[in-house]
Amino acid sequence: MNQVNTDIFPENLKTLRRVLGFAIKGDALSQKEFADLLGVTRRTLVYWEQGELPNQGHRQEILRLVKEHLQIDIDEKFLLTKDISKVIGPVSFFMYADLLKDLSEKKRQILQHLFLKLEHADTDTLAHILDMVDEFIG
Repeated sequence: MNQVNTDIFPENLKTLRRVLGFAIKGDALSQKEFADLLGVTRRTLVYWEQGELPNQGHRQEILRLVKEHLQIDIDEKFLLTKDISKVIGPVSFFMYADLLKDLSEKKRQILQHLFLKLEHADTDTLAHILDMVDEFIG
């Protein structure tokens, strides 16, 4: 039977805690807030962030939150074995949630794609990108 290397999962979980926080409330979620969303204790979340794997039901709940709040459909194997930041883009994209919330879905998708290409983006860069998207899409 093939063993799956799940060493990346704790980092993915920490990344998701930050990114989902920006998507949901405009700031990173605390461990307690994320644990509450998942229906577990903070202690359980700490164990997961240290490398223990949640049961399949909890993994499915994580995937549901990703799909619902980030509009990204990944499978369980990806969550456990691949760097999720390659799919969701840098956390900086979600730090600008207030600026992004009034944009159309199409503009948000274009911006997310652009942010995937950027290592770091400051407010001026984002404003410039928004101007370009406005000109492009109208």
